[in-house]
Amino acid sequence: MSGVFLALNFTVSLWIKTFSDDGNNSTSDWNSPIGLVAGPADKHALMLAGGKFRLWSGNLPNGCRISSYTNANHGAWIHLSASRSDSNHQANGTLKIYINGNLDQSVVKNDTKKSTGSVLHLGKTPSGRKYYEGLMDDLRIYNRTLTNSEVQAVYNLGQ
Repeated sequence: MSGVFLALNFTVSLWIKTFSDDGNNSTSDWNSPIGLVAGPADKHALMLAGGKFRLWSGNLPNGCRISSYTNANHGAWIHLSASRSDSNHQANGTLKIYINGNLDQSVVKNDTKKSTGSVLHLGKTPSGRKYYEGLMDDLRIYNRTLTNSEVQAVYNLGQ
């Protein structure tokens, strides 16, 4: 059995219930937002900041920083998914954020061909300076990009 990591193609799916809107909106410091699932700095990370779900990949100025349009409401359960797809092993990839099974944000970005290796931090930033305050459930990490209908099906499993 191989290790779990985020690389060229992946989807991460989980339910969260947050107790705080913490997390700095800084787009450059890997330790300012609250980490949900994060590899080492400058790789891939799913984070919370300012009430928004964040998907980061790579380092600025060329890396990717996308935020959900929808707030990740604190105090209620919410289903979050994020994915990266790469069809030709290029540096660019399509990154997507889903909230409650619906596509919320999608962008094609360059310099996102990264791999977290075997290190994944759950509920904290890569440095361990900020911790997630809340509950997580049904964390799933796929080594492929789920389709929109597959993300919706995973969401429906939790209903």
